[in-house]
Amino acid sequence: MSEQGKTGALLGAILHIYPKTFTNIGFACETILYTPQPAISANRTAEIFAIVAKFINLLLKLSLPCEDYRLRFSLCCKTHAKGESEVTDTPMIRMSGVQKFFDDFQALKDIDLEVAHGEVVVVLGPSGSGKSTLCRTINRLETIEEGTIEIDGTILPEEGNQLAKLRADVGMVFQQFNLFPHLTILDNVTLGPIKVRKLKKSAAEERAMQLLDRVGIGNQASKYPAQLSGGQQQRVVIARALAMEPKIMLFDEPTSALDPEMVNEVLDVMASLVKDGMTMVVVTHEMGFARRAADRILFMADGEIVEDSDPANFFDNPQSDRAKDFLGKILSH
Repeated sequence: MSEQGKTGALLGAILHIYPKTFTNIGFACETILYTPQPAISANRTAEIFAIVAKFINLLLKLSLPCEDYRLRFSLCCKTHAKGESEVTDTPMIRMSGVQKFFDDFQALKDIDLEVAHGEVVVVLGPSGSGKSTLCRTINRLETIEEGTIEIDGTILPEEGNQLAKLRADVGMVFQQFNLFPHLTILDNVTLGPIKVRKLKKSAAEERAMQLLDRVGIGNQASKYPAQLSGGQQQRVVIARALAMEPKIMLFDEPTSALDPEMVNEVLDVMASLVKDGMTMVVVTHEMGFARRAADRILFMADGEIVEDSDPANFFDNPQSDRAKDFLGKILSH
């Protein structure tokens, strides 16, 4: 992000969230940061911005009565980094009237859903409720019979180069790892950026190592998938998806195939993406993660979205009998 983008992000967070209280501070920051200054290193500029951003984030966390401070802050930062004056009204994901059949079985029934930029939506529900199918239709891994799906304002086509281009903007993490067993961890992560994004090998490898370090397995880059634990392999999958610089991350029960002691390794990485403001749709049975990390909870049953609520209301005061029954069975163990 450029210095101007960082400044815009900072000012956006200040002026949008507390326009009256922080107007003077905002204009002061604008004056100081936009005015040409004696040479200041890029690293120092980044350090200053990071400190101020953390302070504002903490301030909002302590002062806002609701729990959406992180989302509001990240939305402002993303929007103003692009030079926009206001948070965009265009959702990152929009599903309208989506119907999905498997032969005579209707897996999705008239799905209408919008996911905002930077929003984290967790999808819960019993087996066979349509959770994974919903997740897989977002990038056309499953076709639909009726309705439309939009990614950042662009309708998802049924096939062709445009579909491939939009898919590159949507990272997906499955239950199974789907790593190439004959390639090293580093090569697994760099393959997409080199082949699809047309990055030079050196740039792709530098980015891959940054991501592997971020997910805590940079020292495993030269190994092969079979030499890693399940939790480590799933973290490689997340790094591989992030290497494509996606707008959206989809997680389809990413911890269901892991041993219990490895689950937290993956959830910690996912939680770090939440803090970074990544737009995410997460299908999971990890109730603790859903309560802590989600901005919204979707509860599905029989191919329908039965409840769409914030985590506190869903877990403490579910409205439907299906949700009450589901939570009673899940939380009683």
